[in-house]
This record gives sequence, C-alpha cells and structure tokens, in this order.
Amino acid sequence: GLAAGLLLLMLAAGLRRTIREERDVQLHLNQTCLAALPCVSFRRSGKKNPRLLSINNDQISSAYQEGVRALRTKLLLSGTDRKVLLVSSTMPGEGKTTVSVNLALSLARKGARVILVDADLRRPSVKAALGIREPSQGLIDAAALDDPAQSASLLTDVEGSTLRLLAGDTPRKDVRQAPVRKIFRVIDFLRTQADYIILDTPPCGL
Repeated sequence: GLAAGLLLLMLAAGLRRTIREERDVQLHLNQTCLAALPCVSFRRSGKKNPRLLSINNDQISSAYQEGVRALRTKLLLSGTDRKVLLVSSTMPGEGKTTVSVNLALSLARKGARVILVDADLRRPSVKAALGIREPSQGLIDAAALDDPAQSASLLTDVEGSTLRLLAGDTPRKDVRQAPVRKIFRVIDFLRTQADYIILDTPPCGL
C-alpha cells in the first residue's frame, strides 16, 4: 500500500506541468525567462511600512534587488523599442503588481521617465504596493476626460523618483463597460510624456 501510494505521488508529480525553474519557461511555454526573483522573508521591525516588497525598502535582500536589476538589464538589452510594457500573471497573488512596481522603480533609478498605470480596475493595488495613501484618480477617470492631454493632471509623483503613477483608489465593477478606445487614447498621450509606460493588468487566467 505504501509503495503504491509513493508510486501515485511520483506519477502525479511527473505529470504536473508547472514552472519550477527558469528552464521550465522555455520547455513549457517556449518563451525566454528574463529574470527570476527570489522568495523574500521579512524580519520584525518597528519601521514604517516594513513589509513593502519594494527595492526602496532597505530590509529587502540584495539577492532580490539584484534579480530586479537583472530584469531591467535584460529588457534594456533586448533591443526592443517598445515604450509600453504590459505585466500580467495567470492567477491573483502571483506577484504581477510586485514585478510592475519594482521594474518601474528600477527603470526610474536609471534616470528614465516612467509612468506606472494601475490597469487592474477590479483590484487596484499599485498604490498599496508603494505605500502611498494620498487619494488619486486612475485610468477610468482619465478616459472620461474630453481631452487625453488633461490626464497629465491626474499623474501622481513618487517622491524622490522620476516615476509617476496613474492609479485610482476605487475598485470598478463595471469594467466590461470601460471606454476602451478612450483608454487607448490616454495611453497614446502618455507615450509622449515618458520613456516607459508600465501597465499593471488583471490576471489573464481570469
């Protein structure tokens, strides 16, 4: 019985197609892995926002920061001339917002003008990931404006950085009625305002 159980476990593990290592990305998805970010554990601290998983947090390990720098370097050396980068995941909780935020911060550290757009309209989380609590308006609010150029007034500066945010506070339930063409107009305008635009989008598996 024990041997049969172990055999079933080994069979299930062998048939499970999941991503465990960088080479699995190429094997299962036929894609190139740009970088791998290590798991992070936090020490107890009385500091403000001690658990923000951000390269601006001095409690984050050097290995994690190096992983983010490697991602930035791979993107810069990839030869792409695209200014708009879309970040997604398969399911919620897989770290897409963490990657979006830290990639934006890392690019800004190199002096690039970066706009980070919270495009996950049902579950906006970019501001929370940065520890920003000041109220602001987001992508849907920008799309509602008559002139896309007016969306520049909705951008929030991240202190001590060339990073700006277009991120709202209110979750939207009626995203199927979102004005898609007007959203594209806003993105087209933002292209003129930054070197890179990073879109933190909903999980594609949903």
